[in-house]
Amino acid sequence: MTKTISAKDLHEKLQDKNKKLICIDVRTEGEHDSERIPNTINIPIDQLKNHSAELKKYDEIYLHCSSGSRSQIACNILSKCGFKNQYSVEGGLNAWKMEKLPTAGNNKTRIPIIRQVFIVAGTMIMAGLIFSIVLQNDLYLTLPLLVSVGFLYAGFSGNCLMSKLLINAPWNQHKD
Repeated sequence: MTKTISAKDLHEKLQDKNKKLICIDVRTEGEHDSERIPNTINIPIDQLKNHSAELKKYDEIYLHCSSGSRSQIACNILSKCGFKNQYSVEGGLNAWKMEKLPTAGNNKTRIPIIRQVFIVAGTMIMAGLIFSIVLQNDLYLTLPLLVSVGFLYAGFSGNCLMSKLLINAPWNQHKD
């Protein structure tokens, strides 16, 4: 079972400079740059295992994301790497902001990658269906078929090709 900490309790913990603790934002670089809990470092969830050696020097590891979902997964990843004192921030950055705690970042609003995937996929499916009806050509139905195959592949493999493409899009690049 994942250990959790409230946003308020984490804020108090972060004030104690004597403890060997770290707060990690497991969201994408764009999300982290936009808005985050102050004094956090960004290690996207898919890169967390690669940093396990450097994280061993900390007594406590606090993980946050937008809502707490990805940080719970990140806690499980660290558990499998042998860590014992990792905590997921309940409600993530959303809970932090609801408590009216300070945030850092450039406050440029970027649509999260998963929402970008939904927008692009929905547009592709709708376009394929509309074109097949209006132009009376079933060939356009291959577009929704390809999107559904992509979603199935992402679901079974945990590897979303569309999100990897979108992460590299110009509007998702770090500019600061």
